[in-house]
Amino acid sequence: MLAAAAAVVPATAHAEAACTWTTTELQVPAGVHVSSLSGDGAGTLATSRWYDKVQAVWQQDVPRTVTFPQSRVVNGVDSAGAVISSTSSAAWRGDQSLEPLPGKTKVFASAMNAGGDVLGTSGSSLAVWPAGSAVPQLLTGTNNGWWWTARGLDNDGNAIANVIAPASKETGYVWDRQGVRAELQPVPGDWDVVPSVIHGGRIFGYSMPDNDFSNAHFVEWNLQGQIVRTHESEIWGANAAGDLLTVRQQAPEDWRHGVLRTDGRFEAFAAEFYPWSFTESGDVYGTLNGDRVVKLRCA
Repeated sequence: MLAAAAAVVPATAHAEAACTWTTTELQVPAGVHVSSLSGDGAGTLATSRWYDKVQAVWQQDVPRTVTFPQSRVVNGVDSAGAVISSTSSAAWRGDQSLEPLPGKTKVFASAMNAGGDVLGTSGSSLAVWPAGSAVPQLLTGTNNGWWWTARGLDNDGNAIANVIAPASKETGYVWDRQGVRAELQPVPGDWDVVPSVIHGGRIFGYSMPDNDFSNAHFVEWNLQGQIVRTHESEIWGANAAGDLLTVRQQAPEDWRHGVLRTDGRFEAFAAEFYPWSFTESGDVYGTLNGDRVVKLRCA
């Protein structure tokens, strides 16, 4: 059973707050270790990024356990509640084993969208496994022997990744569902580009001087790789309403995660809450004090 809505946390904002955050704690099944979470953007949730034999999935806030024959890391869940799981050499979507690219032997599943498309690596190359298929599709330009890092996959099938190329330059790319690739442009004068979030064709990440995150610019790009705008701080998620999950400084030594509305209002979370999944409805799933799984809802 679920715990009742346990608290009402007032939102703080740069302008007058439009809501308070109601907090509902979700039951964590016995034997499940909570490290981090992944979600489908519609309320399906899974424990994530922790090698273990037992993981948890929540659908409509009701938990169940998923047991593997060996320890695996979970990096995503789709709207049907299927998780992508990986060992150091193999990966699965639910019970379906994902095949490697021709000539490769290893697979790692990095991201999955709500429809079940999977983005990951096979050897050092990037691939997409379309929903329902175990056969990979190579992402253009990644079979070059460099080591690629898969970063995200949105519900339209657009994928983002980056690579450390010669001269230690980090370069970010986006591929649309047809496999057309575009390079993400750096802010003039910057060297490295790393995308981290994609939603509805909006790409968020950072551009920075050579390996100098302290002077990073937080950037939004379009599917053509062009800079749309820069943001005050790092973007962690987005939804169809245009709201952004981000972090802002509230006072000296007090940085808070929260939701930035399209009208510029910032509605902060309690300091002890860490967000992991931002839904289309505006709910936010995360952890409280590290190991309690909770849902925040604006009311």
